[in-house]
Amino acid sequence: MVVNKVILKPAISTARTVLNAKTGNILEDILKIDDKVLDDILLAQQKAKTGIFKSTPWMYEGRVCDARTLQEIGTKLAYNDLQLKKISQLAAKYETETRVLKLNGSEQKFTIYKGSRSGSNPGAWAQLDSSGELYYIKFGNEAQIRSECLAGELYELGGIPSTKKVLVSYTEPAKNVYSSPTERVGAASKFMPVNYLPEVEDAAIVREGFGMDCWLANWDALKNGNVVISAGNAARLDVGGSLCYRARGGRKGAAFGENVGELTSFFDSCSLSKPYIKNMTRDELISSLDRVSRIADDKIVAAIDKAAAYKSVPGGINPKTGKFDFGMTHITNTGIKNPQYLKETLIARKEYITQFKQMCLETPQQAGETIEQYIRRIDSLVAKKTYNIPFEKIQMSTEVTDGVTGISMAERLTPAQKKVYEESLAAYKISSKNKIIRPPAGDTLSADNMLHATSYKNLDEILRKGITTGDARGAIGTGTGCATQTPLCADFWDVQGNISIKDYFARPHYNPGEANFLPRATYGGLSGKKHTIVFVVNKNNVSPTIMKNSFKVSEGKSILYQDGNMAGHTNYITHRAVPIGVPANTIDRIIINESGFTPNAIDQMKELIASKGLNIRIYDLEGNLL
Repeated sequence: MVVNKVILKPAISTARTVLNAKTGNILEDILKIDDKVLDDILLAQQKAKTGIFKSTPWMYEGRVCDARTLQEIGTKLAYNDLQLKKISQLAAKYETETRVLKLNGSEQKFTIYKGSRSGSNPGAWAQLDSSGELYYIKFGNEAQIRSECLAGELYELGGIPSTKKVLVSYTEPAKNVYSSPTERVGAASKFMPVNYLPEVEDAAIVREGFGMDCWLANWDALKNGNVVISAGNAARLDVGGSLCYRARGGRKGAAFGENVGELTSFFDSCSLSKPYIKNMTRDELISSLDRVSRIADDKIVAAIDKAAAYKSVPGGINPKTGKFDFGMTHITNTGIKNPQYLKETLIARKEYITQFKQMCLETPQQAGETIEQYIRRIDSLVAKKTYNIPFEKIQMSTEVTDGVTGISMAERLTPAQKKVYEESLAAYKISSKNKIIRPPAGDTLSADNMLHATSYKNLDEILRKGITTGDARGAIGTGTGCATQTPLCADFWDVQGNISIKDYFARPHYNPGEANFLPRATYGGLSGKKHTIVFVVNKNNVSPTIMKNSFKVSEGKSILYQDGNMAGHTNYITHRAVPIGVPANTIDRIIINESGFTPNAIDQMKELIASKGLNIRIYDLEGNLL
């Protein structure tokens, strides 16, 4: 936005006469002045740092009426005139065109000022024909646009003004017969009067929002032009670099998590914030942090739910049949795609800041200690959330992330979901050391069994490390390390009831998906890959924690489904996903297609099993003990 410096000198003279007429109820006198005259005198005197901006504060009905208060009152009273002045400036400089855009889903006519783009994203000033309201509209990545609108709402919860943003969209026609129309989404920021850009004297006002900038991880908060002085406050004008996103659209990854690293990183030499916060006092610090800690959790949740735009949608997967059923309904979010992640992460970040603030209240600043040194010292005392699993190195499947590549588990999983994986990993490590004594398993499978098939080449590693997910790229188990639709889970197939090994593998029909992963005596599946082996796991030997965290994929009851963090295979009604996996001591049998192995190879398998101290029998597809 352009700073409004248009001053009408006759109006200033008239206004000054009125202001000087009385020294009593000066606010009543201000309210009698024409809005435009008032606006002009406030802008002129503020620019010159004279007049009422140098006067001694006084009280009026319990309110301190200093220069900042007068600016707030004057700017709000003069809002309509300031908007009209901005529209007049735009009309004199730019050509216009009429376009129909959807404003919060409703089609509205806008007068677009062509070529009035400001910033790195496509956009322009636009006037809503029905109300005359002026907006700056910018288009970009839909996910970031929605995130920016939410960030503005969250700033308001802490009393830091931000431009009021609403969603706009339009349909871009298909480019050719091979493509489809595209819905473009943008953010429409309601006109905000800009008194001026912050100067050195305004640093105290600017750093009132320090705590909020840290909480929302707004890395570009104090970049030139992103913060303006408007109506007596340091308003956050552009908040596109908040939450999960960098200002230009890249994602922050693990850098936006439960720990609030911005409390210290904003003091780094390259930080745009440092010039404004380097002279912050301890009292100012505590006050800014208090803005965050006072925000109620339900207010945070409500703002995110609104941004998620939940609605009831007909249809859903029937967990009994695994098929789509139009008679069912399910709730879906049509807005931001990671609402639960944002809820839990922002509440965790608020708790971090609250703990930080409490330590500040209990810990005085030492003599000669700068505010930066003080903050770094306090931060070193705050407990950090750490994980044993390298979530930041494990990529989510594109089926989970709507085709977007390069998104890690660290920036997608909620804290509660990460806890599930961490619990399973701890249980896996402990239970892998257990010495399990059990009677030899026979040739019958039961509902206590689940099966996992893989290549024979993985046998040695599985006997050492267990049947574990490959998503951690070998850090905690076996596998390819490819991103999967059930991330950080080992996949098994539940046996539905008592059935002999021979009958199980001789069935003419398999459950959906099952035939793709099991060797068969008949044609299909992996029958051509004779070196595939099947591991039979006894659920009773698996840690109760691991089994509690496991889930049937078709039912979708695990919290790991929140924010769409599991995808696909909803019709695989026997598919069980096990976070992390199970240790080798839970395996009681191995089943092979004997025609794919020589007697010597089978003997080597037995020797390998014995060398690991495991009690595992080998059967063929006919149920014969080898």
